[in-house]
Amino acid sequence: MSMAPMERSSRSARLAAGAFLLLCVAWYGWRCWMLQRPSPAPSDFQFYYAAAGRVRHGGSPYIEGGYVYPPLLALVLVPLTRFDYLTARWIWFGFSHAIFLGAGWLLWRHLGRGLTALCCVALVWAAGGAAEDGFGLGQVDAVLVLLAIVAMVRGGTSRAAAVAGGFALKLLPGILVLIERRRRTLVLTAALAAGMMAAPWAVVRFGLKGPERPESTAYLAGTPCVLSWSLPSVAVRFADWPGLTRKLPEDWTFGYDLPKLRMPGVRRAISLGVAAMVLLFGLAGLRRAGLKDELVEGAALMSLAVAASPISWWHYPVFEYPALAVLFTGAVRARRAGLFAATLTAGAGCYLAPDLVLKYYFHQQERWPDYPWVIQFWTAVPAFSALILFGLLLCCLRDSRTGHVE
Repeated sequence: MSMAPMERSSRSARLAAGAFLLLCVAWYGWRCWMLQRPSPAPSDFQFYYAAAGRVRHGGSPYIEGGYVYPPLLALVLVPLTRFDYLTARWIWFGFSHAIFLGAGWLLWRHLGRGLTALCCVALVWAAGGAAEDGFGLGQVDAVLVLLAIVAMVRGGTSRAAAVAGGFALKLLPGILVLIERRRRTLVLTAALAAGMMAAPWAVVRFGLKGPERPESTAYLAGTPCVLSWSLPSVAVRFADWPGLTRKLPEDWTFGYDLPKLRMPGVRRAISLGVAAMVLLFGLAGLRRAGLKDELVEGAALMSLAVAASPISWWHYPVFEYPALAVLFTGAVRARRAGLFAATLTAGAGCYLAPDLVLKYYFHQQERWPDYPWVIQFWTAVPAFSALILFGLLLCCLRDSRTGHVE
């Protein structure tokens, strides 16, 4: 008889978890699938598709001015150009969802499985917000998230290939090379990354007609665009402050057009200087914390990279999903309400709150309003929230006593 209350409690917990999971599935289906379904309208995928189409017909992907990425992505997507644009968008859309859910499944397995980890991963994957924009734009975020998680939870050749692949696609996941301590794997990672970068460039240089590189690579130093939510972008916007006129500078509004962006040398130096400073202080803190858990360390590094990158688009908080899932799981298992609340607050600050406020102001006039302080504040919140996540991982999980299971 003494076991009856415990059994009822366990049954109630499972029922509550089941109901919560169904809610997450419904929310994900509505927000990430139904509301983001592909249409013939322009999207970021359009640049990938057009660049891949150029490659298929023997041209350089850089004939398309909007394609500013390493050539690997354009070469990989060539098979999709056999379909019309909308069909290709649907194929990419479905593939991205499968990859993204697979990344969540892999993370759940490494968190020790169980209902707690499943509910926490489901919460982040369904309600994190940033993934929705990635799906709607046709971005490559889902692939990068999977590669990042593989790098965090696997070792040896798998990690080397994942880090090299992420770097060759969009640079930012390359920071995960810092997880690795074994010299042999580091050498393999460097060799794979060099090959994945050099081979596609060689194809462009010797096998295709047209430009060998983007029109300009100056954008790598950063942008003041209000859609870039990193500390370097915040610093550049301060350096480009509109003054008493309050009229937003054009680069704040149109700085997303990277090939045409021309920042003065001083502002490029400010951007790169802030990026280097944030990275150096962050890596020093990481080393001092002495984390022994590679998943925690990798999640912390991705959060740091989102805050420190010279360009960190508004949908990049999707790369903080592993950090949020790890923190939520640890907080629930350790019954630490304060940690759960801090993670929830930081998670909202990474994307949900800034997105809500900025969309409200934008849709008042269907343009960015001349409220520089409002825009500067709400575009800075995500970067500082990413640093808070980084700090929570260092301070609260460094002993790996959160129920995380290798």
